This record gives sequence, structure tokens and C-alpha cells, in this order.
Amino acid sequence: MTRHDFSAEDFYRGLDEIFAHHEAATKALPYLEHALASARATQDLTAELTVISEFLGFDRSHGRHEHSRELSARALDLRTQLHLENTPEGTIILINVATALRQAQDYTRAHTLYERAIDEAETTLPDTDRQKAALYNNFSMLLSDTGDLPGSREQLLTALELMRTSSPAPEKDPDIATTLTNLGLLDLQLDAKDSALEHTHAALSIYEEHPKLQESAHYTSALAGYAQALFVSGRPEHALVYYEKALALIEKYYGKSSDYYATTLENVRLVRASIPREHLTGLQLSRAYWEEYVDTLFAGDLAPLRARAAVGLSGHGSECYGFDDELSRDHDFGPRLCIWLTDEDFAQYGAALSARYAALPSTFRGYTRSAASPRSTGRSGVMSIDSFFESITGMSHAPAQVGEEHLWLSLDEATLAAATNGEVFADPLGAFSAHRRGFRLMPEDVRLYLISQRLGMAAQTGQYNYARMLRRSDRAAAVLCVSEFVQTVCSLVFLVNSPASAGYLPYYKWQFAALRRLSSRMGTRLADVGDTLEKLATCPLDAHAQEWIDEVCGKIGRQLRADGLTTSTDSFLEWQRPYVEAHIASSSPLVHSIQEEA
Repeated sequence: MTRHDFSAEDFYRGLDEIFAHHEAATKALPYLEHALASARATQDLTAELTVISEFLGFDRSHGRHEHSRELSARALDLRTQLHLENTPEGTIILINVATALRQAQDYTRAHTLYERAIDEAETTLPDTDRQKAALYNNFSMLLSDTGDLPGSREQLLTALELMRTSSPAPEKDPDIATTLTNLGLLDLQLDAKDSALEHTHAALSIYEEHPKLQESAHYTSALAGYAQALFVSGRPEHALVYYEKALALIEKYYGKSSDYYATTLENVRLVRASIPREHLTGLQLSRAYWEEYVDTLFAGDLAPLRARAAVGLSGHGSECYGFDDELSRDHDFGPRLCIWLTDEDFAQYGAALSARYAALPSTFRGYTRSAASPRSTGRSGVMSIDSFFESITGMSHAPAQVGEEHLWLSLDEATLAAATNGEVFADPLGAFSAHRRGFRLMPEDVRLYLISQRLGMAAQTGQYNYARMLRRSDRAAAVLCVSEFVQTVCSLVFLVNSPASAGYLPYYKWQFAALRRLSSRMGTRLADVGDTLEKLATCPLDAHAQEWIDEVCGKIGRQLRADGLTTSTDSFLEWQRPYVEAHIASSSPLVHSIQEEA
């Protein structure tokens, strides 16, 4: 393929050969760059669009999000120039661009393009086209990423229906099994346990009825998904059988060093520990309490509230983060609920519902609600949605995505963590979840600015001042440098993984617990820095401490490059800040650092 003679057939053949020979890591990027230049040299817009479509997939899988955004804009422009609106090709372009933007966490634009693609697909793509099912599947992932679980489930159901329509043998289609498992896991998040069991069992049945399919690594997901549904449904003995089977296969396919193995091993331990005696976390206890007394709470004249009230457990307290243990039981623990009402409903029903809640038994499943301490007063019971968020953040609703950067920056991460933690057991009206989602969706410019701030503090405390304090023989100051460095990097890990999916770093007491949990999730960025940070926190004056600091900083730099936030290879994190801030779209000085001399 010469620069002035582009052939789509030759292009695809060459790309296939690169992947067939497992050379994508070194040869795919230069090949795609050369192909794009060749297509543009011929001024063949169709050829250019062909290459861009493949390039978007490469960028998506390699975290090249800034380049992906540029190509996305060009792809949409070419779609218009080539008059591809309302054509199969044009619809697929919309899908590819929307997916690229979703991976780049440009959720608003991705949402718009997915909706346009869905509108077009009704006439451009037949139901038998797997691309149509993929469209709904990807849209489901976007909605899940942004906290709209009911919407995500609806799109996933549509994708499942289309897969069954297009599959020549749906009873043994592993893609259908994967979708069923994902649907079941969504059901669990929505507290639809029976549906979760039904869907995860149907997924597992596809593999069990066709043993040859069990040779695939995807079989492990079906096993683990069904095990999780069994466990959440109160059948730990049965769950353990499937978790242990999944663990053995995960070791075979992914190895013991994988995050997937570590997470599943932890699940096995949790299930085993739950079998000998009834042990409930605060969240589990509260959910069970809700299920037991929901009819009592909303009986009679309070029945209209059942379709309007949100119920769950969130806010301050170790159980709201899911970190409570036996030591947590000595204070502010027991069966309790947060019941959130709109201002109008609270004014009309608040007093009556509060009285009914107070009349519920204070002892449940062997746990007795302890007397409220001064600090815990107001953390549970009936409250308005606005007052709940105001009590934690000082604001009744999240600041706007644009133009209120000063308000976002006034909220520290621990505050945002307390406002968005825990679980929502029911929210038929959706008003509480909408408020909660607003605080979870930190504007991208604010996130990038905070990443820049953390890079500066990590450089200052760990790469610069730690060694200087040791040379001054000020060991106490050196310990403080390490402490600041560790807390800064913990924050950075959460910011790099995006609060929309990772949540926020909680206050100091639970920072490492939260970091361990986040690091155990598959696909977590900087998942391997946690152990090193723990060594630094416990041994800040160790002879190898500076090496550990440099190791962590090196991993941060590599992650920034992988995410497309910098092109610099400089090891000093302070010098990465201009590259990161170059991605900030806002001109507000609040989200651009003022460079000062050290």
C-alpha cells in the first residue's frame, strides 16, 4: 500500500496480519498512522473514514483519548460530507464515535450520539445485525457508568432480545450468556434478587448444557455471577460451590497474580466466613430490616409514600462505606434506615412517618440499635432529600457541571464520599438518586485540575522535600512528608479512576480500606501502588523509602501517558502538570494552577 494508492482491502489484510502475529503492541500504531496519511493523500474521504473507524478502536483500547476525540470529530464531519446520515454505515459511525467518547468519559456527548444512533438504527440496521445489539449493550454501559442503573437494565434487555433474534443458536451463544450475567449483576444492584438468580442461572445453563463452551475463560464470569446472586439471596452454602469452581478456573486462565483471582478469593473467604454464624454488615442488616418492615412503614394512610420514598443507608459511619466489622458494633450500630422524601412529601407525611419508624423494633436479627451519640444524631430516620445532602455538603444539590467550579472545589473528597456512599434499597421516584448522581459526576475540568494539584503535592512532598528533610536530620518532618505523599497519591488513584465509577476517597480512617477495595476491582488504574503506599505509611524512614516513592511516581507517570493526559517522560511529577492542565477546556482561572517558585 503506497502513500498515493490506498486500498481498503490491502489495509484490512495488513492489519489482520499484525494482530495474527501478535505484533499489535509495536506495529499497529505506525501502521494506522501511515494508512491514515495515505488515505488523506488520495483525498479519498471514504478511505479516510475506513481508517479512522479502525483507529478509534485502537485508541479506545490504549487510552489515547485525546487523539480519539480528534478522530471522532473528523469521523462525524466525514459522515456528513459523504451523506451517510440514515444509512447503515452512518449509524455504525455514530456507534463507534459514541463508544470512543464513552471510554474517554465524555458521557454527555456519548449519550447524545447513542440516542441518535438508536433513532437511526430503527430503519438502517435490521434486528438480525449484531451491531444493533452492540449499540444497546454499549449504551447500557454508559448508563451504568453514570449511575442510571434502571436505564442501563432497560437497554441491556433490548440488547439481549436482539442477540436472541440474530443468533443462529441462542441456546449455546456465549455472548448471550455474558449478557445474561451482566443483566443479573445489574439486577443485584437494583435489589431484584429473584430476577438476578433467574438471569445468572440462565447464563450458567448455556455453559452447562454445552460442555465445549466451558473451555472459554468467559465461563468463569458465569460461575462467579451466579455465585454472587446466590450469596446475596441468602444461600451462602450454594454460592461457595460456584465461587470455588470459578476460582480454580480463574487461576488457570488468568493466574493467581491477577486482580480477578484476588477478588474472587476474597469473595470465597467472605462466603465461608458467613456460613458458620449469621454475620451481617451494617448495610446487609439495614437492607434486611427494610425488607422485613416495608409493609409496616407504608401501611394505611402512608401507602402513597411507598411509590415516592427513597430508602437506603448513606452518609457518615463505617457501615455506610461497607467497612464495619466487630469493632464497629460498640457504638452507633444496629438496624437503621435513611428514608428520604421530597420537600413536599416531608411537609405532609414527615411527622407521621417518623413516628411510625420510631415505633419499629430496635432489635433485629440479634442486633440492637445502640443509643444515638451526639455525633450520630440525625444520621438515620426520616428526612428530606435536600436536608440530607445539605447536612453533609452544605448544599441541597450538586453544583452545576459548568460555571460553578468554585463550588466543586469547596467540597473536599471525604465530604463527597460521605454524600455518595452506601446503598439505595428503593427509589421508585428517582429524585434521591438524581441528587446523588449529581454529586458523583464531578466535572471533567475539575477532575483534571485536582489531578494536577495532586501531582504537584506528590512531587513536592515525596520527590523533593523528603530527601531534604533527611539531609537536615529532621526525621519528624520527613515522616510528615511521607504522610502527605501517601494521602495525596491515595486521592490521585481515585481521581484517575474517575469518581463516576470509583467514588471518592473517604476520610483518613478508611482511606486504605477504600484503596484496597478499589484496587481489587478488575480494570482499576494504578491498582498496583496500594501495597507500596502501605509500606511507606508503616515504615516512613525505611532505607528504601525513597526508592518506593520513586517507584510509585514512575507508575503514575506511565498511567498518565497511557490515559493520554501527557506525552512527557519526565519523572518529576511537577513537570507533568502543564500537560494535564492542557486538557482543561474551561478558561476559568479557578481550574488552572498559578505556577509559583518552589
